[in-house]
Amino acid sequence: MQRAQLNLSLRTWRRQLADLRRLTERPSLSGTMYGPAEAVIEAVYHLNRFLSFGWSEELDRARDHLWSVVDHRVGSGDLWARWIASHLLELLDDLAARSLYTLLPDGTPPAVARTFALSDPAVPTLWPSQRKLLHLEHGNPLDPATSRSLISVPTSAGKPLMAQLVVCSHLARSPGRVIYVSPLRSLGREMRQALRARLRLLGRRLAAEQPDFPAADRDTDIAAGLEILTPERLMHALRHDPVQTLQDVGLIVIDEAHQMAQDRRGFLLEGMLAYCQVHPAAPRMVLLSAAIGNRAALATWLAPDLAEGHVVFSDDWRGPRRLHGMLSPKYISADVVRTPRKASKNHPGTTRATVPVAMRMSLRPTATARPTELVTGPLGTRSFDEGNPPKWNRETRLSETADYSLFAAGAAYLTGAGSVLMIVGTRRDARNTAVAIAEHLPERPQAEVMMPLRS
Repeated sequence: MQRAQLNLSLRTWRRQLADLRRLTERPSLSGTMYGPAEAVIEAVYHLNRFLSFGWSEELDRARDHLWSVVDHRVGSGDLWARWIASHLLELLDDLAARSLYTLLPDGTPPAVARTFALSDPAVPTLWPSQRKLLHLEHGNPLDPATSRSLISVPTSAGKPLMAQLVVCSHLARSPGRVIYVSPLRSLGREMRQALRARLRLLGRRLAAEQPDFPAADRDTDIAAGLEILTPERLMHALRHDPVQTLQDVGLIVIDEAHQMAQDRRGFLLEGMLAYCQVHPAAPRMVLLSAAIGNRAALATWLAPDLAEGHVVFSDDWRGPRRLHGMLSPKYISADVVRTPRKASKNHPGTTRATVPVAMRMSLRPTATARPTELVTGPLGTRSFDEGNPPKWNRETRLSETADYSLFAAGAAYLTGAGSVLMIVGTRRDARNTAVAIAEHLPERPQAEVMMPLRS
């Protein structure tokens, strides 16, 4: 929900309607051509107040305004208003059922729901997997009595928001501290950006970002409610002063917990968890991952005295805002150019075939829809040692336009429909891909202020 844009639109429309009422000297536009539109706008206004503050009477007012449009109490003839009102009536009960004010477990301070509903980005409703997490009877990570919890859900199921709910719920109940551990600095910065405003509404503070290995005399910021660290930073602090590091820490949240399977960082992460497990004042621990295959074994290690169902939460639901597709190179064989070449040991052929290469996108908007195929124009060329019969493959390739350069054009094209996540193998590939994508995007004058930050 884009609250800033919605509030601006509502203020503008309500002001215009108020001007119309003054011009017509009427207390209401009911019965005029503007009556249905006025009722829809008032319904959206009250629905927004319900989602923001959880006031049930606002939901009732929104419902009454919408019914007044559907049953012609405020006027007739405005089909658009009736269409919108009918759809909002269909959504109203579902929005109420998905509201944080409705879903948070009993005993959760009301400030938690307000924290998410009023901060930016606003979270007025939850996805199915998030709702299922809050409905857990045993092992609910928002319950202070849950000492160990493992949340394993797919990518796009709303895992970061689950972590934020756990963190804010704990900080709203307890004066102690929370440590959030992320092996990825980029993920840690995203959590910082999302939680800073939420903590402010809770009256808590976020600790400043620190390097992995700070100066030995730098103390832990125990006055801050939340500290976001990498495993290396937390382990360094534990080795330096374990008592102060875990002083007043009531909860540790470990994201990307599957990295325990890695050779180097995995040993560090496992050692850090083992130390916190045996600490005399062991804090609560919540682990999150989208890729844990041995959930039962990890649950037994975390809490050997509890059943797996009291420790592990898993769900297969994924976010619906996903476009399934496949990108692949496409050779434009009709435009191949053949030239003589000198034979070599690895490529004995005497003909070089240079063929333009485009990119094929096979897109499927939904699981039941038929794929749609899109093909770009030429984006580069590839040359092959052409024998008899001709073979264009990896073994005969002489030079190429890299796959990432081709796929960058597809990624740039898809940005017109929303955010695109592109995963590559190495940091170098990430840099090269970003440069290639930028070549396909229009210039943005707003980004000029970032130019001095380039290395």
